[in-house]
Amino acid sequence: MLLSRNRTTRIPGRQTSALAGAFIALAQLASVTPALAQLDDPTTIGGELAPPIEILMQTVEGELQCHPPRARLPAEEPLTLRVRNISELPITFVAPDFFEAAVMVEATDAALDASTGGFLVPPEDEVQMVIRASPPVGEYGYACSVPGVQPTVESTGFLVLVPPPTD
Repeated sequence: MLLSRNRTTRIPGRQTSALAGAFIALAQLASVTPALAQLDDPTTIGGELAPPIEILMQTVEGELQCHPPRARLPAEEPLTLRVRNISELPITFVAPDFFEAAVMVEATDAALDASTGGFLVPPEDEVQMVIRASPPVGEYGYACSVPGVQPTVESTGFLVLVPPPTD
């Protein structure tokens, strides 16, 4: 399954928060109850906007690195996964077991290729995935690599899905 490519404009973080607030206000003005708005928005947890989980890809002295090596995410919860490439090379991000088990909503700037379980992140760019429900508790391996080059220990890691916090 391929998710369609959808180019978006980059907006600074402070403006993004303001826009998110404006969209929430518009939803309330459109007679959508707050409970329904929370259910329809895959990036809210407990009515609050969930911060994106970020994987950072970079080259250091010619070696590709991905950080963090172990990213903790809430299991079976909505979330936004942002994969940032700050290098001057295109880099592939793959996490086939994670993406197979996740309930996806949309992707920006890239097509998720189900045959590889990943996507290409252009140089000095990012890809954001909105996920309605993350996979169950467990560890899901991920790898970053320059196309045609095998991943190394420094360019691999785990997405560790943990039980969501209880109130």
